[in-house]
Amino acid sequence: LGKGDDILSWSAEDLKAAIMKHLQASLENRTFLQGEKLEAYDPIILKGTASSRALRPTLYDLLCHAALSYYQQEDDFDMPRPYEPGKSPGGKPGQDAEDGTEELWKDNVIFAPAAAFAAQRFAIGDSSDVSASALLLYQELTRFHQADARPDALIDLEIARLQFAKSRSTREDASFLYTKALSFLEKAYPANPAIAQAAYLRIQEQYRDDVNITSEGKPFNEPGHRPTLAAECRRISATWPESEGALNAARLLQLLEKKEFSLQAEKVNIPGKAFRMLVSYRNISQLHYRIIPLTEELHAQTRERWNDKYWTTMIAQKPLRAAMQRLPVTEDMRNHSVEIKVDALEPGAYVLLASADAGFGMAQNPLALQYFYVSSIAYVQHDDDFFVVDRDSGKPLSGARVKVSYIAYDYTERKQKSVPASELVTGLDGYFRLALSSPYFLDYVNA
Repeated sequence: LGKGDDILSWSAEDLKAAIMKHLQASLENRTFLQGEKLEAYDPIILKGTASSRALRPTLYDLLCHAALSYYQQEDDFDMPRPYEPGKSPGGKPGQDAEDGTEELWKDNVIFAPAAAFAAQRFAIGDSSDVSASALLLYQELTRFHQADARPDALIDLEIARLQFAKSRSTREDASFLYTKALSFLEKAYPANPAIAQAAYLRIQEQYRDDVNITSEGKPFNEPGHRPTLAAECRRISATWPESEGALNAARLLQLLEKKEFSLQAEKVNIPGKAFRMLVSYRNISQLHYRIIPLTEELHAQTRERWNDKYWTTMIAQKPLRAAMQRLPVTEDMRNHSVEIKVDALEPGAYVLLASADAGFGMAQNPLALQYFYVSSIAYVQHDDDFFVVDRDSGKPLSGARVKVSYIAYDYTERKQKSVPASELVTGLDGYFRLALSSPYFLDYVNA
């Protein structure tokens, strides 16, 4: 439908064209806008803090950033266009075969320092390409702030432009160019608190791209890489404690220093024999664990792990055994795995509750648990046919009593529960048949 007075009749392209027309019109009187301070408009704008005012000092800045907030939403607003001769069918604006605008996002100059970026002449073949419009507007703002006595607005602009360039670049080395540009920005303004955010973003990118290559040709995944990033986070927080970058660096430091581990063991282990437990861990040097007999009451709570009450209950249980296992010392802030020995147990059902802290506290201390059984009995299943055998030798067990239960939803208590179903006895070859046509899920077979 063509664009008329009724906005309800507009197509998506009509709406986008109208938005861009008005955004461009708002920036036409640049000389006036660039000289107009914001104080007179305080009653109708969100002022922010004193430091944020330095980032948007004029009405021109305010309107430019309002336009950028739209231009940078290309994924939401650019629509596939119908086929036209000589142009890419179904492509987004700016991806025409004849104008080569797509080459723009392969150019490394979009990561260049402010002076080089501002001086560049970009070939833009499609005026409706909002991403290209954003890049040109970044150029205009950069030229406007290049000579500022106070560089806060330029630093903020450079950071935003580099993030935008990283999000749009089609270069394979975009991550490297991005971190290199942020590093250059840090060196250009080493004493300005606004640079803390650039330092944080550089570290964040290196953390995300942990297998990239540094400018010295060394892999980021060397042992000292993450501790180096952690040290950088501490430096940012100490140098510019009140800055946005310092707050972000503190969050990243928490992530780097986070203590965590997980457990994995065989579901059933043989009585009288020690068995192995796989521990995957990070930033901890020892593991404290308790072995707790698994009662029917505790087993009924196994699906409540999201609840603090569940963990409180587990911690309060009297353990059959308690131990501490030292783990290989690691200082690289990465995940590692090791197998530990768990001494032999009598037949039964158990929970191994583990903690990084000897006190098994729930505040800022990782906890994990592993349910397992100790039994000399096993079963082999094929469809509805089961054979009960000795777990160690594989010999069939005749006359074994088998208890079967299912998982069913209790609508009164609003949770899933284990429900006893039947009791069977195996034949001479350890065989029994169990029709699994029940609407419930098989929970366990206990022989």
